[in-house]
Amino acid sequence: MSKKRTRGQGGLVKKKGSPFWYAVWTLNGQEVCRSTKTTVKQVAEAKLRVWLGKSELGQPIAELSKLKFEDLRDAYILAAQAKARKSLYTNAKGETRFTSLKHADEYFKGWHVSQIRPDAIRQFVLQRQAVGAKNGTINRSLAALKAMFRLAVKEEKLSSVPYIEMLREADPRKGFLTVAQYEQLLKALPKKLRPVLALGFYRGLRLGEIRKLRWDNLDFQGGVIRLAPGETKSGKGRVIPLNKELVTMLKKLRSENGHSIFVFGNGRPLGSFKKTWYSSCVKCGLGSFEELGDGDRKYVGTLFHDLRRSAIMNMTQGGIDPTVAKAISGHETDSVFKRYNIVTEERLLDAGVKADAFIQAQRKALTSANHKRSRKLRVNCESSG
Repeated sequence: MSKKRTRGQGGLVKKKGSPFWYAVWTLNGQEVCRSTKTTVKQVAEAKLRVWLGKSELGQPIAELSKLKFEDLRDAYILAAQAKARKSLYTNAKGETRFTSLKHADEYFKGWHVSQIRPDAIRQFVLQRQAVGAKNGTINRSLAALKAMFRLAVKEEKLSSVPYIEMLREADPRKGFLTVAQYEQLLKALPKKLRPVLALGFYRGLRLGEIRKLRWDNLDFQGGVIRLAPGETKSGKGRVIPLNKELVTMLKKLRSENGHSIFVFGNGRPLGSFKKTWYSSCVKCGLGSFEELGDGDRKYVGTLFHDLRRSAIMNMTQGGIDPTVAKAISGHETDSVFKRYNIVTEERLLDAGVKADAFIQAQRKALTSANHKRSRKLRVNCESSG
């Protein structure tokens, strides 16, 4: 038996007649020797590190050798369910899963925890990149994986979290719609989707919030939309001021779709309208399709989420206090400031008036510029004639 050990840290040895590496360490003054059941030294070292951690905690090594990815994942899901996390979903088999762990679920299924080391995680990253996943999407998986391991350490199932290196993400999108572009897209979209566009452009509502918007969320008399706690991404309630254009659109829609509990759905939340959105944006020059070969195409251009950025820009540039603008859009930043700043409903309504005045000023300027351009063109035509 040839030993390769570091004093005080345990080590790996080879036994005559066995292809496997054996882990050797000292526990309570006695030497422990255990087969790693692997010929790969890196995997064996990983098992040794985990076993050493379990020994320090005084936990049975046999339990750890049976610990699998699914054990850590299920514990993480239970903790998330207790907190009512919205990133949970139910798959086709009726199982509760984490959205961000979906691909890790597929890759690490059946793996022992001791095998999920930095090298294995890098291989997972390479596999995701090979199928075209963006770094930001992969980072969501890595963050969930890290959180899963951290919970296991807190619950004393593991002694440490494997090193997980996050990837550099692309710069955030900077797209937004001007008033002129909004007007173009408003005409290009089908009538039933125009209020959806307006809610995103004027008030920055998330698409998920709009999809599930119910008639009882609308207070036409008060001139607001009231989202109750649990109906927003943050889980906190929100009040969104309406303007005349939104009220007119929504009242017209109610006369046509008042039988449904959902504003934009026929008895259920609004479904996907990506194809319609893409074709409408392409029609008015806000997007295009790139040919990928084999008949596949990729849409590049304005996204619905760009409306959210547009609304924030219009509110802040219109002179609205950033804290009030964040309260309308539901952004959760500047938490310390927000803790001491109470945003009243009167301020929210005032913010809506200011934002609309700013947009109307742009609209008038646009109309005036168009008139001047037409007048100049007419004068030029007359002089040339």
